[in-house]
Amino acid sequence: MPNFQSHASQLSKRVAELEAELGAICGDYIELVTEMAPFLTRFRDEVMRYHNALALAQRELADMRAYLGDAQALDKGSPESPLDELLAREELTVQEQFDRVWGDGNKNASQTVGDSASTPLSREVKDLFAQAAARLHPDFAQTEEERKRNLTLFNRVGNAYLNRDQRTLQSVVDALTPQTNLPAVIDHQVIQKLEDRIFHLETVTQNVSGQYYDYRYGDVARVRRYARQAEAEGRDLLATLSENIQRTLRRTLEELKETKKMLDQQ
Repeated sequence: MPNFQSHASQLSKRVAELEAELGAICGDYIELVTEMAPFLTRFRDEVMRYHNALALAQRELADMRAYLGDAQALDKGSPESPLDELLAREELTVQEQFDRVWGDGNKNASQTVGDSASTPLSREVKDLFAQAAARLHPDFAQTEEERKRNLTLFNRVGNAYLNRDQRTLQSVVDALTPQTNLPAVIDHQVIQKLEDRIFHLETVTQNVSGQYYDYRYGDVARVRRYARQAEAEGRDLLATLSENIQRTLRRTLEELKETKKMLDQQ
C-alpha cells in the first residue's frame, strides 16, 4: 500500500505538470490562430481546397500510368503543384522564418482580438484555462458525439481566454471538477488510470505543439510570409496561387480523362 501511495503521488504530480503544459501551448495556439484567422481562412478555402484535389488527381493519374507500363509514373519527381513550387524556394532557418513572418516578434502575435491585446494574462486566467483545456480538448474524446460536445465547450473557453474572462473560465472549471477526491484505496486500477492519463496528455500536447510550430515556423508560416511580401508590392499571392493551382488541376483532370479512355480500350 505505501508503494502504491507514493507511486500515485508521483504520477499525480506528473499529470498536473502536463496539464499545465498543455494549457500553455493551447493558449499560445489559440492566440496565434486568432491573429492569423483571415489568412488561414483564405489559405484553406482558396489554396488548400484545390491543392488537395490536385494531389489526389495526380496520384490517380500516376497509378493509371503505372498500370499502363510507365515505370517512372510512381516516382515522386519534382513538385507539380504551384504550392509545392512556392515552398521549394530557399530554405530559411527557424529564426529567419520567425523574423520575416512576425517582424517585431511576439509583440504583434499576442495582439489578437477583444481586449486581450491590452489586458495582461493573469495567473488565475492562465491556470483556469489550463484546467479547462486539459479536460475539454477534443482529442480526449472517446466518441464523435463527445468530441462535438468538447469542441463546443473548448471554443467557449478559448474565447474566454482571449477575452481574459475569468468568471466564465471559473464556471466551466467548477462544472468540470469532480465532487469527490481520489479514492481512499490506491490500487492497480488507479495507477493504470493515472498512467493512461499521462500518455494521453503527452500525446495531445505533442499534437498541439506540432500544429503550433507549423503555423509559427512551418509551411503555413512561409506562405504567409510570401503573401505579406506580395501584398506590400500590391499583389494578391493567394488569389494568384489559387488560379495557378486550379489551372493545373483542370489540366490534370483532362489528362486523367484521356488516360481512362486508354484503359477502357485495353
